[in-house]
Amino acid sequence: MIKLVKNVYDYYAATWKLKSDFARQTINTATAFDAASKSRNQTEDFNPALESADSEMLPELQDMYARNRALMRNVPLAGGFVKGITTHVVGRGLRLQPQLPRGVLPIPDDQLIPWQQNTKLQFHCWAGSVHVDVEKRANLYDQMQIAHLGMLVAGDSFCLLPRVEDGTSDFSLRTQLVEAERVSNPNFGADTRTLGGGVETGSLGQVQKYWVNDFHPGDTFEQRHISIDAFSPSGRPNLLHLFLQTRPGQRRGLPFLTPVAELLYQLKKYTNAELQRAVVSSFFTVFLKGGANLPKVKPMSTAGAAAGGLASDKDYKLGAGNIVKLKGDQEVDFANPNSPNQSFDQFVQSLLSQIGIALEIPFEILVKHFTRNFSAARAAMLEAWLFYNCKRSHFVDHFCNPIYELWMEEAILLGKVEAPGFFDDPAIRKQWLSAAWVGPTMGHINPRDEIGAIQTKLELGLTTHEKEALKLDGDDWFTMTSQIEEELKRKKEIGLSGSSGNSNTFNNDAEEEEEEAQEDDNNA
Repeated sequence: MIKLVKNVYDYYAATWKLKSDFARQTINTATAFDAASKSRNQTEDFNPALESADSEMLPELQDMYARNRALMRNVPLAGGFVKGITTHVVGRGLRLQPQLPRGVLPIPDDQLIPWQQNTKLQFHCWAGSVHVDVEKRANLYDQMQIAHLGMLVAGDSFCLLPRVEDGTSDFSLRTQLVEAERVSNPNFGADTRTLGGGVETGSLGQVQKYWVNDFHPGDTFEQRHISIDAFSPSGRPNLLHLFLQTRPGQRRGLPFLTPVAELLYQLKKYTNAELQRAVVSSFFTVFLKGGANLPKVKPMSTAGAAAGGLASDKDYKLGAGNIVKLKGDQEVDFANPNSPNQSFDQFVQSLLSQIGIALEIPFEILVKHFTRNFSAARAAMLEAWLFYNCKRSHFVDHFCNPIYELWMEEAILLGKVEAPGFFDDPAIRKQWLSAAWVGPTMGHINPRDEIGAIQTKLELGLTTHEKEALKLDGDDWFTMTSQIEEELKRKKEIGLSGSSGNSNTFNNDAEEEEEEAQEDDNNA
């Protein structure tokens, strides 16, 4: 009997051991990637939910709006980061520069430049007026700044494109900016398969309608939602939606500072704590001991509201130049604040480097700190301008070009611009709309060397004068050369010497400097 029991035990023990070994092997080989393991101590608490773009974003949009706007108001670094990007990408507004291709359009080549100048003038007359705005507050260039800044702060920016005949302009095209918070589901209802975040889509996911609140949800007015078709039957956009789409099916944009919002908020609290510690350390307070033999002094001299020193206070506070009388049995002990904190600057810079990586902005540009060397500063500037140019291209494609196309349609119908074939052939239409949008340029660290490089590229046929003029200072090369021609004529008339506009000026200056250097060497 004992032998039978032992045999049964050995059988089940071996079976249990086999199953345990198999289970252990299964656990150890269940994941091909360490990042997917749920048994490793390093990742056992890292279990995010798998969600679609809308399901992970839309329920939290309102909280992100509020927090990002609070960061803009109360955290200087956050406001500086976002406003700095808008300053570099849009500046005072992107300016239209038509650039028609030669030999493609039904127009003589000698008429291209006059056509471009006339179109540029007509567009500027319309865009530079506040009457372009339905609310009569900002011209189109101002609205570019507001729209881009709003897209960064809230993740979205909307622009309505109504037609208004009010007699203030020959053009009926108008613009009206709408904040992201105003676009939401009717009556703030729940999201559905075809409606989310105020964006209504069709069966294929195509955008069909936007639901816009007539007032900001933070206002106390009676509010109602208005349905606006995304496109007219002819395909004309009725509303422009500016946001950076990072996932398929994404209806709304994410505020730019979202990945670093918590870090910026904690950095603000840390900075305030360090500042308060430095302020406390700077106070000089005298405590008098000795009981009845002390002269009469007030319990606390005036310290001001900033130090918290009031005559009605029941406690004593440090203050600048305070004199406090203590009772005979009272003593004062101080904790050493060790201020200033020697590691504060290094720690903050480390955090800012991480923030810069998350925002795709080099540290030097992020904090405007150029103290290393020329190569590092230039590398940072080049890296930053890759980011700025990418953002500008996105803004041009989704804001500037659509508005320019609608304006061009009306300009042709009004007879202010002639463009044969514009309404007949989509390919010809595209060519008539060819244009650059000029904004802030990168600037120069070493202008002489940079201009020399441009001249070499021109001599090798690797670029054009027009392209380099736009990149260098944002100027129109044809307008600039016409001005130089007039200046040369005027200088000749009044007998002034000089060769402004001579392409050899740079070489002449370089040769003169080389000759002077040679003379100095000979004299030495």
